[in-house]
Amino acid sequence: MELLSEMQGIWSPGVFSLVPGQMYAIFAIPASGKKAGGGADGKIGGMPWDIVGHEGAVELLRRDISAGRVAHAYLFTGADGIGKRTLALQMAQAVNCEAPPAPGDPCGKCRACTLIAAEKHPDLFLLRPEGSGARILVDAAREVVHSVMLRPIEAARRIALLADFHRALPNAANALLKTIEEPPPSAILLLTAESADELLPTITSRCRVIPLRPLPESVIARALQERWKLPPERAEVLARLSGGRLGWVIHQAPWEEAEAGRGELFAQWLGILRGNRAARFATAQKAAEDREELRSAMQSWESFGHDLLLRTLSKDAEITNVDFIDQITELGERVTPGQARRWLAALRRAEEQIDRNANVKLALEAAFLDAPNG
Repeated sequence: MELLSEMQGIWSPGVFSLVPGQMYAIFAIPASGKKAGGGADGKIGGMPWDIVGHEGAVELLRRDISAGRVAHAYLFTGADGIGKRTLALQMAQAVNCEAPPAPGDPCGKCRACTLIAAEKHPDLFLLRPEGSGARILVDAAREVVHSVMLRPIEAARRIALLADFHRALPNAANALLKTIEEPPPSAILLLTAESADELLPTITSRCRVIPLRPLPESVIARALQERWKLPPERAEVLARLSGGRLGWVIHQAPWEEAEAGRGELFAQWLGILRGNRAARFATAQKAAEDREELRSAMQSWESFGHDLLLRTLSKDAEITNVDFIDQITELGERVTPGQARRWLAALRRAEEQIDRNANVKLALEAAFLDAPNG
């Protein structure tokens, strides 16, 4: 219901659809003035290509734009939170900037740059699935086709940003195939996906692929200190946890609440290790009640389990969850490497089973039975 309330009064040139039973949204201009979603990796606008890292990708896009060689479709790939959508929006700004400070650069201040940054531009069409299990259906793909065929209202080029396109059903991807192959000259399609391999080869082959790699921890820690004014110790912990994804860190804000949530997840993980069969099954039942929260919990539990395995092998091993280093080190002295390896494998197996729509409670119970006694 929160999604529906946020969508009230949305306008686009004949384009809006919300398919029953699927939580995804198609929109161009939120009438409320509330930002419909921004780049997770940092503030868009204010300076040319205001993005942390990914210098090679930025330079490639800058050259394409300044030389007038902009492709009709781009595919930005990388892990969730790596900066794909942020970079795609930056490109949309650079293409349509009204006062570029240099060829291929956005000014970040003109009407076009400002509206694109806020995702309010009438010539920016955004499609993204909402919710962890949502898919992009064929009706949504047809809306995209209709949108890109319209002439730009005020920008030089009409931009269609198709986020998380790896979640498109095959018939939805096929519905877009001809448009991606031969879009109108006034349109550019920008797709994001976790991996090019997750898309139909016929889609990937018609896009210019821009792979984004994890950022070094030092780059993320410095950005958190300089841009978000985090104290060095907290910035270093978050950078270590990020897996090279600055967007993941930003999505954790407010960080004080995120730290408290991590503490609760670590306590749950310890409780599984120290609990008897009945306690473990009770934890499985509670965790299975919220599938969305479970995804995040599983990732944290696996991270704790990986650190435990490292500490069973060496008490000096470098671990990710340095804020729990004392507890993990102590456990590592009581658990064998074989037990830690089996527990980690069980968690990963359960996550894969849940992703394939297995019974969540049963998958968790099976995994928790493999936990060593901590």
